[in-house]
Amino acid sequence: MAYNQAKSGGIIAFSGVPDQKREMHYDIFRCLTVDITDGLAIVRLNRPKRLNAISRTFFGELESLWPLLSRDPSVDAIVLTGSGKAFCVGGDISEMDASEGGAPLFDMNSPAQTKRVLRGMLTVEQPLICAINGDAVGLGATMALACDISVIAAAARIGDPHTRMGLVPGDGSIAFWPALVGRSRAKDLLMRGRLINGDEAHALGAATHLAADGDAALTKAISIARELLALSTVAIRWTKSLMNREMLAAFDAIIDSSQAMEMLSTQTPGHAKAVQDFVARKKA
Repeated sequence: MAYNQAKSGGIIAFSGVPDQKREMHYDIFRCLTVDITDGLAIVRLNRPKRLNAISRTFFGELESLWPLLSRDPSVDAIVLTGSGKAFCVGGDISEMDASEGGAPLFDMNSPAQTKRVLRGMLTVEQPLICAINGDAVGLGATMALACDISVIAAAARIGDPHTRMGLVPGDGSIAFWPALVGRSRAKDLLMRGRLINGDEAHALGAATHLAADGDAALTKAISIARELLALSTVAIRWTKSLMNREMLAAFDAIIDSSQAMEMLSTQTPGHAKAVQDFVARKKA
């Protein structure tokens, strides 16, 4: 059940009276779908033909999504998953290549936007469960790690290959991976740009639960969400808020520097060659 908040003298009081229903217009999204039933919002990253790669439009929708959900009194738990065979393969590489035409994926607004998307995930009030139904790469992996609980399909791959594209990992992964798998393992994964399968991700602690396949991952994530829906809304939300404080501090400590270094690394010959080689392979 949603609740009203009244602030008095710095103390938040909960009346226990449901908020008046406010209609949230999730149908404005083109790259996301949001289905809400009995307090549970199932959010699907919805560019399956592009393996849910994040375009500029997609980025803007992710930025808008989390504040909307946080304010929605009809939502008390969220499941995030991908449409099709992938969870999210990160930034749309074709938009990084100037020869493809159109505005580049990275511009002066990108660092602040990335920060707002990931902070939005860490601060959205409801518990956020991720069903990693398929590959989660780069920013896709970071978004999966930013969720409160995750279920990964055994065959899904997860990792951050920024260095293999000649880039510094600037989307917050440098904060999330050490928090979940430890600093030494995180260095091995990030500096080598390794992708690991669901079994290894679960064994290392990068994913909370392991499932046989993508459908089973979603089923398990929904089951966990429904279990949380049966518990105290206040207790769940406050527990999440307290436990995410350390993660937020770690994220805030590195995000500006890592984004600046990533932006600088986009100007290097190594990155230019990596993008050209990638696009050439896709066209071959």
